[in-house]
Amino acid sequence: MQADGVTVRLTLNSATALTKLATNYTVHVHDVLNTDGDEIEEFSQVISLSDSVRPEVKATSFVDTNTFKVEFTEPVDLSNLNTAVTVYDGLTPVTVTKTANNTTKTSFTVDVSGLDSKKEYKLVVNSQIVDFAGNAISPNPYETIIKPVADTVDPLVDSITAVNRTFFKVKFNEKIKDQGAGVYFNVAIDDTNVTPTSVTPVADSNDTEFVVELGSAQSKGLHKVTVKNFQDVAGNPNPKTDSSFTKYVDFQDAAPTFTTTTGVVKNIAGTNYIVFKFANPIASKSISSAVAAKRVADGITFDTTIAASAFKIQAGVGGVSGLANDELAIDTTGLSAGSYSVTLPAGAVTDAYADSNVATALDFAVGTASAQTQVLAATEPSGSNPINGDTSGETVDQVIVKFSAEVGDSAKDVTNYSVEGQRVFKSAEFYGDKQTVRLTLNDDAIKYDGSYVLAINNIKDKNGKDVKAYSKLIKFAENVKPYIAKAEVTGLEAVKVTFSEAVSATSPAVLDKNDLNVYVNGTKVALDSATFSGNTAVIDLTNALTSTTATVDVETAAGFDGHDANGNFGKTLQKVTAAWKIADGSGTGVAGTATQVTAGVAPTPGTAEVNKLAVSAGASSTGDIALAFGDGTISETATVTLAGTETAAQVATAIANAFNALNSGAGVAGYTIAASGADVTFTADAAAADKTVTITLN
Repeated sequence: MQADGVTVRLTLNSATALTKLATNYTVHVHDVLNTDGDEIEEFSQVISLSDSVRPEVKATSFVDTNTFKVEFTEPVDLSNLNTAVTVYDGLTPVTVTKTANNTTKTSFTVDVSGLDSKKEYKLVVNSQIVDFAGNAISPNPYETIIKPVADTVDPLVDSITAVNRTFFKVKFNEKIKDQGAGVYFNVAIDDTNVTPTSVTPVADSNDTEFVVELGSAQSKGLHKVTVKNFQDVAGNPNPKTDSSFTKYVDFQDAAPTFTTTTGVVKNIAGTNYIVFKFANPIASKSISSAVAAKRVADGITFDTTIAASAFKIQAGVGGVSGLANDELAIDTTGLSAGSYSVTLPAGAVTDAYADSNVATALDFAVGTASAQTQVLAATEPSGSNPINGDTSGETVDQVIVKFSAEVGDSAKDVTNYSVEGQRVFKSAEFYGDKQTVRLTLNDDAIKYDGSYVLAINNIKDKNGKDVKAYSKLIKFAENVKPYIAKAEVTGLEAVKVTFSEAVSATSPAVLDKNDLNVYVNGTKVALDSATFSGNTAVIDLTNALTSTTATVDVETAAGFDGHDANGNFGKTLQKVTAAWKIADGSGTGVAGTATQVTAGVAPTPGTAEVNKLAVSAGASSTGDIALAFGDGTISETATVTLAGTETAAQVATAIANAFNALNSGAGVAGYTIAASGADVTFTADAAAADKTVTITLN
């Protein structure tokens, strides 16, 4: 029972989940007495309820150094959590423990204690996360970066801006701690401490932006506003009294306006609405009577009205949950086709800051009430197939859309098609007839295999009538083209290429040396072979490299035949500079990269040449490694015995010591060799012309 004594709010049992399809419920009121003890007449009515709102990630945060939390806007099915959520180190999935909150079903946590604090990781949530009506997560997929490091940095105020003379907004650069009882920070106006009526986090800001309501309106003009005693969720700064930010803010009366005055069609749960955007979130509407309008159809102007009940907002009685909180909508049900113009009266809507609109001219168009042309079910893939590439004549970059009747040229406008609200198609063309459109995706538009909402709006049929708006969760295959992720010189005759994913060729094509080009110091060189396996290719050069300072580039050929499992052909003519990463053959696990730091220049006064061996991997097994150094005149080899536990820095020190012990402790003639961290530097003792230096690890 509500406070007015005449209204009852009914709440569905938690086991009764709404679906995306409207479901009829019979409300039967009986055996109810009024305050005089008289029985109220029995009443029965059928109502229709549905849920088409997609869950979103509301917030992410570190609960502590080892625990990363993801929160949703509503309860979701977390039974598929382990396959729905993946954490990547670059392109490689990593193993982490994920724990669902099975009480509220609105969050889960990730144990990041095993992750490297020096790296960034990507967390991806796919369409297996759905609410209990089957609505998939939005955006889909959801991606965020995890940085597993301790937070020791103080939060900063990005901005303070006035909304009107009573409200202002504060924006921080990170999430701010709730200190209890909804207190996030203290406020002073013109050097006088004040207690705000309210401090409210802005929805979806993850407690980084707040609306402050003052107890009274400020006089017009500049006022000194101080925000102080705030902390981030890690407790920085400590004490909180070390935080303060002051700015002069101009307080004025506000007159918010509509940011769009030409309406666009939005289909929500099968009903078409004309939607207009307001400058701020709309708290309420006040339209008590029909609004006069003019409708133009076939060149004739008609005077008409739009019922007050046709105007909808998200909030309040009769609110439409599929609207954004800053949208005003007109339900087009019952409106005749034509172009409409209407003046929305002043005060029709009031925003969250108690300001109302001024009288505003709006215009929109309505098609025929029964949009008989629609997207056919034949557009949708069969079984477990994705929509892109499932029909003869398509590639993984293409989608075929079938309409129930011929459509006009608006069907060739790519802005009328979207996936997860994004414009991902670069072209649209009629395909065979004017009932079929072939869409071509932008390169790399779909990053992951999964289900995404395909929306088709604002299409006209051949007679200029509206085609029924379409929105549905559809399976797509990723269309990311394989590319060279890295290349490494692993020997004087060997180059290893690592692709972003496994590649193969479809017969009669094969993957071989003709699919790759190698350049040494800008000159293309001959290849003996290229052996492909999974996401790697090992190239055998015809002629050995003569210098470890040579620049080696690897390029996919113009006729590169490699494609991934979805049929995405790899990027062609992609050139990557290879890193020198010579791994020892002793089985100790040591690896290193040789580079020239400073080129030698002949005297007068000249420059001494400097080369470096960067040890990138320490020892993992016992054994000996042999290091060879040569500059065309000098050739020396040093041997290092390893226990299998040395770090990269310890290996570097051992290598420098081994070279310096040569020749009865005299070291390498003409060079000073030293270790610094994991680097071994070979510095010429005197200036001389640049030499061809080789440093190899065996």
